[in-house]
Amino acid sequence: MPKLHKLVKKALCLICAAAVLCSAVLPAGAYSASNWAKEDMDKINSLGLIPEILQDADLRRNVTRKEMCYIAVAAYEKINGSIPDTDKTPFTDTTDQTIENAWSVCLVSGMGDGTYAPNDYLTRQQLFVMIINFLECVGWKYGTGSQSDLVEFQDADRISSWAMEATRNAVGLGLVNGDGSRLKPRDNTSIQEALLMYYRTYTYAVEWKAIQEGDSTHLEQRYPGISKWALAEIQAMDSMGMIPTELCGKNITAPMTRREMCHTAVLAYEHIIGAQLAPSVSSPFTDVNDPDITVAAQLGIVSGMGDGTFAPDAYITREQFFKLTVNFMNSVGYPYSDEPNENLSAFSDRDSGSKYAKGPTQLLVSLGIVKGADGRLNYRKDISSQEALVLFYRAYDYLLNEWEFMHEPEEPTEPTEPDPTQPTDPAPTEPPVKPPSDEVVSQEGAD
Repeated sequence: MPKLHKLVKKALCLICAAAVLCSAVLPAGAYSASNWAKEDMDKINSLGLIPEILQDADLRRNVTRKEMCYIAVAAYEKINGSIPDTDKTPFTDTTDQTIENAWSVCLVSGMGDGTYAPNDYLTRQQLFVMIINFLECVGWKYGTGSQSDLVEFQDADRISSWAMEATRNAVGLGLVNGDGSRLKPRDNTSIQEALLMYYRTYTYAVEWKAIQEGDSTHLEQRYPGISKWALAEIQAMDSMGMIPTELCGKNITAPMTRREMCHTAVLAYEHIIGAQLAPSVSSPFTDVNDPDITVAAQLGIVSGMGDGTFAPDAYITREQFFKLTVNFMNSVGYPYSDEPNENLSAFSDRDSGSKYAKGPTQLLVSLGIVKGADGRLNYRKDISSQEALVLFYRAYDYLLNEWEFMHEPEEPTEPTEPDPTQPTDPAPTEPPVKPPSDEVVSQEGAD
């Protein structure tokens, strides 16, 4: 089933910024590559990520463990600087300095019997482990991005236990897409495929490290106005292709529309089940015929304004978004919609929200998804795109990393008519659409 990760497209957006790390642009190598890979290989080479030993190689053949080690070291040194030569000899079957240096910074660990097998072909699951080793070597830690449960891959049971954790992270971060419904973990991989996979990892690491060091240039270019408190979550969503394309280039402090919210919710749902969805019915709304809005209605995430319309360009208040976020969680099987033991006493405006929003707010606060700002929940304020994305990522991350699925997500069902006595999404009495505001509301440390 197709994955929705878009790191390859993202990598092309990052290429100019990442190239600054290079002291010189290398000429195109004499290597040979498949037609589909040639342009990518030249871009990768321009960053200095194709080591000298591969400059004249046929990149279509299988990559050896030694060659992969040289690729890993080239990428590592672009980010962290040169690795000092180690005087240790960790392996009994090679004294190659580059392999030993890679071992010294934990990029590789060998075969487990004191050997490295430098001339053996690399399996795909060994490559998955190597790219996660690389991320850890530049400071990334498990949990920075959501893990995949691998349910979309028919051959997940062929992944060795020692490679399982790395594979889940590599897939979850969008670094590994697989071949349709198969990961082929025990197959060998070509040099060009290995380089492309490592390039995705390298570009992810460049941006992740820049954000940790306070340089948010990459994200600021894609999402103008982004606040520092939102960087980590939005970078994670962006790397996994979970941000709708219409938000790229938009002032992310502007309010989120109901249409944009549906696009975000459906992307996240598809990311969880590993397949793209198409509506099985016509639009239930009289004012819009958007496939993602119809799917969101089928999934029970939205139900419209109560009068047959959806108002796709209307903005969402924070309390409406709290309700819709819980609807999304319920759509993938999460069984709770409120937390009555959470009294919201930390918020001075806890009693100012609509009745329909109280349960969802209590639940999201109890889970740490909603944190408020300056001791307020700001129920009636329009939620900005960056606030909405951060809240949605926290909910998504909670579902994948903290809550164990009780059952598989259900297929979309026929949309049900909303109960006018129980406002859901949103209460019909909410204010009408108003034009975007240029005001940037300070939400330092907020949700």
